Amino acid sequence: MQPQAATTTTTEKKPERARGDWLVADGTMGRRIREFAWETTSLGPWSTWSTTLQTATNVMLATPVPMVLLWGPELVVMFNDAYLALAIERDVDPFGHPARAVWADRIDVAGPIYDHLLAGGAPLEFKDQHYRVRRNGVVDEAWFTLSYAAVRIAADAPIGVMIVVHETTRYMVAERRLQESQQLLRDIVDSTPAIIFAMDRQQHYMLVNDEMSAFVRQSKDELIGKPVRAIFPPETAELLSRANVEILRTGNPVHTETTLVPVGSERPRTVLVTKFAIRNAGGDITGVGGVATDITERKRHEDDVRRQKARAEESARMKAAFLDIAAHELRTPITILSLVLQLYEDTVKDDGTIGAVELARLREPVDRLSRLVVELLNVARLERGMVVLQRRPTDVRTLVDTVVAEFRLLAPARDVRVTTPDEPVVADVDPVRLNQVIANLLDNARKYAPAGPIEVHLDATPTSVRIAVVDHGPGIAAGSLDGLFEAFSRGHADLVDDGTSGLGLGLSVCKGIVELHGGHIDVVSEVGLGCRFTVELPRHPA
Repeated sequence: MQPQAATTTTTEKKPERARGDWLVADGTMGRRIREFAWETTSLGPWSTWSTTLQTATNVMLATPVPMVLLWGPELVVMFNDAYLALAIERDVDPFGHPARAVWADRIDVAGPIYDHLLAGGAPLEFKDQHYRVRRNGVVDEAWFTLSYAAVRIAADAPIGVMIVVHETTRYMVAERRLQESQQLLRDIVDSTPAIIFAMDRQQHYMLVNDEMSAFVRQSKDELIGKPVRAIFPPETAELLSRANVEILRTGNPVHTETTLVPVGSERPRTVLVTKFAIRNAGGDITGVGGVATDITERKRHEDDVRRQKARAEESARMKAAFLDIAAHELRTPITILSLVLQLYEDTVKDDGTIGAVELARLREPVDRLSRLVVELLNVARLERGMVVLQRRPTDVRTLVDTVVAEFRLLAPARDVRVTTPDEPVVADVDPVRLNQVIANLLDNARKYAPAGPIEVHLDATPTSVRIAVVDHGPGIAAGSLDGLFEAFSRGHADLVDDGTSGLGLGLSVCKGIVELHGGHIDVVSEVGLGCRFTVELPRHPA
């Protein structure tokens, strides 16, 4: 190091001491000693203390390590700023009190120590003693090394005890964590379902786990120290050895899928192996490590999984194709029937030979068939990804009012109660598709809750729109809620017997439309209390 240039420093002048002030320390504990009412203790006023006590006190205060001084027949407690910095909280401040009273909870340990030292015994040291201490209001574990020595005047009997405190918590915690980490590593190595091994540069095994032991049918003790060629048959050992030599030469990892025949077995096993170079702190290659997984069963199941997947995909394609074909096939006779009905309606107008009631009875199933066809088409298109949203900024509040108004025309006797915000609720949605969702939920409420009001609630946040349709009907049993939004699910169709329950496609269509918007739909229901269907959509697409 180069010498530094001389600098001028100004030493702060210490305050003058009062006459008789023999203390050399000005720290926190020095001030406390000056201010404490020592006359209430067996030590008497501090200005009258003996030269020995004054010297011991100054040594304690000047020492940079935590130190405690116990003095007199009662072993009155004093300590320095370093001990105070340990920040150990106690219900009673030990300063100025008898040691046996302060540490009464540990007197069975501390008492014999005091007695030993005051009787002239040799100094004692207790390493890494475990305590539970309170710091900042929190009780935690701590470790300390405590050194005890008697204080005496020449050959006289001891008159005090000096305790030096070294906190070793950090080192003890580090040691414990290291031991826990080592044990955890051993547990992980032995618990993993994969084969784990390590070998030195001569290809002798240094480490193997339980899975490796089971694979080669030898104990771990038997494997340690053995070369590869003593574990596997010649052909297998030659294959493994060549890979090890290459890793030791290049340091590059190797990933292979290998078929091995373990010792004592005639059944080949397919193993996925990753081998890598083991390096020391200096970067030198000291051996080869490896992790291997027996994938024999997995390989056997892969073909089954592929076949099952192909069947499932084919089934899904056939289902979608069926729905599409069924919808188009049904539409043709419905169109013809509708035209015939129109002809009959014209005939009624001309000569009245067909009654309006009869026509109305024919019109109703036609309308219902048409709705079923639309639902089938929607399901088919959703499953095949053929529905494309036509988003545009839409006032959802106005849309809700429109759907409710249309519903009231179809069901004028139903009490529909609408709650919407005072301000417009604009969101980027497909108004036609969202109309379809709300109308379907209202129609379900009409069919499955024939009595009581129907509630429609619209709420909005800066990022989302929430629409809830609530009925007060019989509700849906908990066991029927799972899969309610799947195609052909008819959660409470058994509650109606008027032929209006449909194919169970409506909620599936609603779910598909809502999810296309990036939202979700859910239901809360309790038998006897009705249902609450909630649709939540983002106001702006992600």
